[in-house]
Amino acid sequence: MYTLNKSIFLVGMPASGKSKLGKAIAKYFSVPFVDLDSYIVYTQNETIDIIFEVRGETKFREIESRCLEDYITSNKDNIYICASGGGTPCFNDNINMMKEAGEIIYLKLSEERIHKRLVSSSNMHRPQWKNRSSDDVKSMVETLVLRRKPFYEQASKILTLVDNYKIDCENLIRLIVND
Repeated sequence: MYTLNKSIFLVGMPASGKSKLGKAIAKYFSVPFVDLDSYIVYTQNETIDIIFEVRGETKFREIESRCLEDYITSNKDNIYICASGGGTPCFNDNINMMKEAGEIIYLKLSEERIHKRLVSSSNMHRPQWKNRSSDDVKSMVETLVLRRKPFYEQASKILTLVDNYKIDCENLIRLIVND
């Protein structure tokens, strides 16, 4: 068993596996796991959907940045795994906040697999995906990937996912321990 010597921030598109892989990696290294979206829901006592719908994306991004900063500050002496929201690294200098607090790993999944996961999963309830046709989701994924790629690629490591949970976990562990 390896020891983790710094916090890890997982970034990537929605439905790329940040939370699922993050939980497994945290368990493997015996460190805490935080899903930033869940942390936001906990601290705000509102769902992400409601925050988006009622307060708008700009306010959500402010809340997201504040929650990220609060979590990092309150855990500065701890090592943990954090699954960011898909857009987290792209707003309010969050990418630099994460770089200063630990290591960023970009979980890269093909647009086709992201699209397939989004249209066949519970992610369709989120405001940006809700009531969208498969073609709309595909177009939105293409646009978001282009917009977010420059932020994601600032990660110190990139893991191209093969869409096999066991292999992706093993590859992520290898990527983390092979500094």
